[in-house]
Amino acid sequence: MGSETTPSKTASQTEHSDLLSSLLFEFKRNKLILYFIAITTPLTLLTSLLVPRELVYDVYTYLEVLAIISYVSFVLWATYFYFHMLFTREQKPTIKFLNKFKTLLCPISKPISFIILMVSLNVAFSNYTFLKPLIPYFNHYAFDLDFYYLDKWLHFGFSPWEVTHYLFPGALSSAGPAFFHHFESLDAYAQLMQRLESQSEYLSEQGLLPLWMLSTQDMLWENYIDGVIIKGSGISAMPSLHVTIAVLMAMTAYKLNKKLGYVAWVYTFIIQIDSVHLAWHYAVDGYVGALCVVILWHLIGYLLKRNHQSITQHQ
Repeated sequence: MGSETTPSKTASQTEHSDLLSSLLFEFKRNKLILYFIAITTPLTLLTSLLVPRELVYDVYTYLEVLAIISYVSFVLWATYFYFHMLFTREQKPTIKFLNKFKTLLCPISKPISFIILMVSLNVAFSNYTFLKPLIPYFNHYAFDLDFYYLDKWLHFGFSPWEVTHYLFPGALSSAGPAFFHHFESLDAYAQLMQRLESQSEYLSEQGLLPLWMLSTQDMLWENYIDGVIIKGSGISAMPSLHVTIAVLMAMTAYKLNKKLGYVAWVYTFIIQIDSVHLAWHYAVDGYVGALCVVILWHLIGYLLKRNHQSITQHQ
């Protein structure tokens, strides 16, 4: 009896060991992200105890969003993969599709690792969304005027919006930093705000959609005044996440495919212009953001090379 059950127990133990080994490998592979979350989450929880009660920390802020993104991404991938097999006249495409789908679920460590990573990213994004609106609570906005003058100094005495609006005039334009006049006595962007209002009215009169930036900026300001924390809330221009994400995408695309990288860098250039042209950022916000991404890119590359052996030894 004992000899009959031994192989079963051994197989079960081996499977359990393989699962733990695979999960440990995934942990090592994503350890920088997980360490970052492990450090920032307790700090975020501690911070939530020091702020007014109306500022509530919700650790599940982005869980639904990430679930929807994952579902949509899967549907797009599945559609593309299946129709690609049809167009290339693969034999038995349905069977091949199901076999490919199995590789996403087997071994079981794959879906478990994916869920852990998505939950971890949700926590990281939730931490950021909670902390961003707290910036003025701990350190009131005090550098807008400095960035305004720095912009003019870097661009030979001109504000960047003056350059972009000269090069790209038209109805579909917006203002400089939209919240400048709320924090500084010098209303350096009054002319732009007036232009923004008039252009939005013009678009409405033509039966077109008004400039959506106006309502979005008003919503952000109302959330700031009311102390409301929701997805995408918070006023913080430095550095520009619009530009940093675009730079990161461009560097990644160039690493994978140079031609695709060139397209991504053009897109990044457009984002930098639009971030100023459409009222969201000072030009220096984008410059600092791009510099931070380049530094982090090379730092993480160095860390990955240094830990390459420990990460890949499982393979």
